[in-house]
Amino acid sequence: MKKEAILIILLAFTIPLVSAGLFDWLKEKVQLAPSQPADVRVQVKNSAPVIEAISAIPAVSLSPNPSTTSVIFTFRATDKNGPADLNDVTASANFNKAGETTRTASCVLQSTQGRDKTFECTVIMQYFDDAGTWNVAVSIQDQSSVTASLTSTFTVNLLKHISISPATISFPAVEPEETNVISTIPTTITNNGNFEAPIDGDIKITSFDLQGETNPLQLILSSTFKVAGSSESATVCSTGNSLIDSTPVVISANLPRGQSGLNTQDLIYCLTSVPAEIGTQFYSATGARAWTIGI
Repeated sequence: MKKEAILIILLAFTIPLVSAGLFDWLKEKVQLAPSQPADVRVQVKNSAPVIEAISAIPAVSLSPNPSTTSVIFTFRATDKNGPADLNDVTASANFNKAGETTRTASCVLQSTQGRDKTFECTVIMQYFDDAGTWNVAVSIQDQSSVTASLTSTFTVNLLKHISISPATISFPAVEPEETNVISTIPTTITNNGNFEAPIDGDIKITSFDLQGETNPLQLILSSTFKVAGSSESATVCSTGNSLIDSTPVVISANLPRGQSGLNTQDLIYCLTSVPAEIGTQFYSATGARAWTIGI
């Protein structure tokens, strides 16, 4: 029992000494690291571009044939990934309306501010583009080919503009009491705007009695004339519209709109009866009394 007690006492004094030496040896032989590098990785996803606004387009007044009308407007796009993520060459715009040819735009970068880019677009419109409400659509892609788009509307005004050829309505030489004499050359009306008859209105003729150029007291009354569109040329003397002195008369004829070659109407005239007692001379309506063709 005494030997065991002595051994325990010796161990109590010996272990701390051995542990202290062991700790010093570890410190000398092993280098403990106070820190370690750690890689950090965060993926930033592509953010879709956004078109924030399209500038207001005032009501468009078209220019008559043969001119075109340039409509200029802007739109603003933004991208959370930064303006460089907007692909400028993909900026596009168009004007469209049901039943009409879509008019496309060329768009160029106008300015950059913060994350926004502003693009200026120019659309060429034709003189015959329909009046009313049109849609404007714009779009752009980012570098990942993600598309942003936006639509708006604007108004195209009605354009009434015509030209006629020839400027003179001619008849062959006639005799007293002759009937149903057809005009020599038809009057061709060319529609230089986006008006259509009878959709947007009518073709009208205001006529005046023809006066003798030598004896102005002798007349060929305008009421003895009839007029019709080319579709009734064979029956103009019977089915044409009778004219009235100094009064606009609606003509039963269509006037289409469209590109050159598709935008005309011919008018045919018939002198239904020549007065029985009428002198030999020219009879005309000129100057302030010239016949007026209008829409």
